Amino acid sequence: MTEFSFEVPLRHLKDFDEDQDFYFTLSFLFQHTEYASYIAQVRLSEREVWIDNSTNELRQPESCSSLAELYRSLSPAYVIAPDHPDWNQETMLLKALELSHCNVPLQKVMVIIHHPDWIGHFSSYGLRNFAIPYDFRYCTESKLKRFGECHFLGLVSVSELKCANPPTCDTSMPIKLACVDKTLEQWVSAGCPHVHTEPNFFNKALTLREVKLAKDNIRALKEVVSVQTTTKDVVNHPAHYTQGKIEVLDFIMDQKLPYLPSTVLKYICRYRYKNGLEDLKKAEFYLKTLIKEYEDEGACS
Repeated sequence: MTEFSFEVPLRHLKDFDEDQDFYFTLSFLFQHTEYASYIAQVRLSEREVWIDNSTNELRQPESCSSLAELYRSLSPAYVIAPDHPDWNQETMLLKALELSHCNVPLQKVMVIIHHPDWIGHFSSYGLRNFAIPYDFRYCTESKLKRFGECHFLGLVSVSELKCANPPTCDTSMPIKLACVDKTLEQWVSAGCPHVHTEPNFFNKALTLREVKLAKDNIRALKEVVSVQTTTKDVVNHPAHYTQGKIEVLDFIMDQKLPYLPSTVLKYICRYRYKNGLEDLKKAEFYLKTLIKEYEDEGACS
């Protein structure tokens, strides 16, 4: 099931704290003391903090050096590399690698893609985390499903979430709709028209009615997305094993893997979507057991 981060006006950060599955932060907002202090406190909680380079808001990419500085002070789960809608695949790749050269670990770098074919190319350089902007997701259903392992930047529609089932999505849509007195249901009924963020959005003061409506919209969005997974899906095809094009069980059966290597593979494939570090430690335990078994049998080459 998709997890959400909601962009909200600065003075309402605490009003929407309980609605955040993780925190998708915008680099340009750290110039505000109250925002920087709030996110510093969030860092102490169990929820992840991500840092975006704010291209949409700044109208230009953030520098790798400034993003690296934020990384050093916050130690976030991910930093989104500089990007621009007009950049090609190689320019985007170079910026992601430049960010890693600024001492942001490669496994913490998230790179923007414009086409699913970019994933394989970027993966060959060690990049493993991808995000796709909303304006590159107006596409066919088959292509949209190929973005299923990516973070969704912004929200195009509810149907795209049901189709692609991305692990994460950040959006301000529920709040923007509340500001024009619209419910999520009304937005969906109207065909999910794109609503641009107004220039003073982050400085906006919401009324009590707008806060309530925004929170109702958030709950409605989460409920609509959650019903896509039936009990049968949860038991037979859990989301943490079906994030890519090939279900983990299908791969294990195709390769006829025995218990130990299949268990290692299971935990490696699901750690980003289920138990994080705990799953990685389980994978490590079973891998060490497998290695010892080979050593004891004298089969290690």
